[in-house]
Amino acid sequence: MKDELAQEKSARAVAQADLDALKTKKPDTSEADALRQELQALKDQHQASLTAAQQESAKAAEEHLATKNALLKAQAEADAHKIAADRTKQTSAADYKQMHASLTELVEEAQKKAAQEEALVKELEAKLKVKDAEIAELKVSP
Repeated sequence: MKDELAQEKSARAVAQADLDALKTKKPDTSEADALRQELQALKDQHQASLTAAQQESAKAAEEHLATKNALLKAQAEADAHKIAADRTKQTSAADYKQMHASLTELVEEAQKKAAQEEALVKELEAKLKVKDAEIAELKVSP
């Protein structure tokens, strides 16, 4: 039993020495440090990507706004041109109707005048025939 007790004391002393050695030994943090560095690098990379994406998004939003403004301006110009064209069309149509009415009136007046002149010519021809007949009658009777 003494031998067993001595062995156990010896084993206990060895275990206590191992425990003390482990307690005083600095832990190996190289793997954790490497993981921390890798994590920091990933964070930095993520931040750089995020910044670049935000810049691209801002640029795209700016371009979108510029394009939208250009489109609105073009639509306004097209509307203005359409309004001007409609006004010109209406003015032209009114002018055409007025010109047509004026020309129709002039033609009717010219035809009326021509008819009057023709009637006057017939009347004068008739008077001339009457006068010719009177002259012929006067020549025949002495």
